[in-house]
Amino acid sequence: MVIWDTLCFHSTLCCGDNAVFFGNYQILFQTADIGLLFANIVPEVCLFVILHRKSARLVQELILIKVRQVETVMNNTEFKKIVQEITSKYGFMYCKKNYYYNSDKIIVVINLQKSNFDNSYYINYGFYVKDIHNDLQYPKNNECDITGRFLNETNKGIYQLDTMNAEELVVSLEKNILNFIVPVINEGISKYFKLFPNANCRATLNLKKYLGIN
Repeated sequence: MVIWDTLCFHSTLCCGDNAVFFGNYQILFQTADIGLLFANIVPEVCLFVILHRKSARLVQELILIKVRQVETVMNNTEFKKIVQEITSKYGFMYCKKNYYYNSDKIIVVINLQKSNFDNSYYINYGFYVKDIHNDLQYPKNNECDITGRFLNETNKGIYQLDTMNAEELVVSLEKNILNFIVPVINEGISKYFKLFPNANCRATLNLKKYLGIN
């Protein structure tokens, strides 16, 4: 008869003769020199390995690899929650499916565009200059005077949720907001073209006239 012990650990990762400790994950294992280890990391993931008392280090490595794979999976709810938290940190408010920053001179729009093909998003942004047209309180991204897209180092302009974890998303959002958005909020729309001269081709005719650029 196989006897299974149910353990719930609350310590940091360490290995013993019969046990593998990993945070508060529940691990079931057979109390024998050689047995079948069942690591229930999350309900959707089951990892089976052969456990020998002298191979605890190998078991540790296998579990760590599997956990890293699990951590990369992000769903839509978590993705949007993180975007909400980071944009709020920089003064954005969520309204009408967009994130808005409203100042005396400019409205900044951040928009999430879901891919039609897989579990991924594009993050678009736009600047709406009030001196040119002060008729919209919540302009859409395509109504802005110039638009752009956040860059993700691993996939250029696309945020692939199946291969990105929360920490990577936070870092990318912070970097893009600091690079593209904050300079314009602090110094005006002309600062954007000083930082990115090639952006002229994306500006509307009205914005080019307003700034006196070609």
